[in-house]
Amino acid sequence: MSERRRFMRFDVVLDALYGLLEKPSSRTKSYISNLSKEGLKLEGGAAMTKGSLVELEMSIPGDNMPIFAFGEVAWAEQADNSKYNAGIKFTKINNHDRVRLLDYVYDKWIKTKRKKKAEVN
Repeated sequence: MSERRRFMRFDVVLDALYGLLEKPSSRTKSYISNLSKEGLKLEGGAAMTKGSLVELEMSIPGDNMPIFAFGEVAWAEQADNSKYNAGIKFTKINNHDRVRLLDYVYDKWIKTKRKKKAEVN
């Protein structure tokens, strides 16, 4: 079975907090391991179910302004005994914040590609 994605996915590690909208007072610390224009992968969080709505707070290193977004759980799986991973599709994110996120991961991707190219030469 092959997976077809509409947008390029970038590997990245960003700190995140999320809360299920059904439980607004509960927030879980997690991290983002990859990101695309339309969503992200959360790792190390608490159990979620497909279709749940979440509120996200993301942190870009060196930037003291958090990014807030809303999303829907596209898939969820247990990673180990106490940690879970989930794919989150953005349902609402400010365009300026989306650009900030994508600029950060794109810059890291370009720097990694340049470093690998320099190591080969």
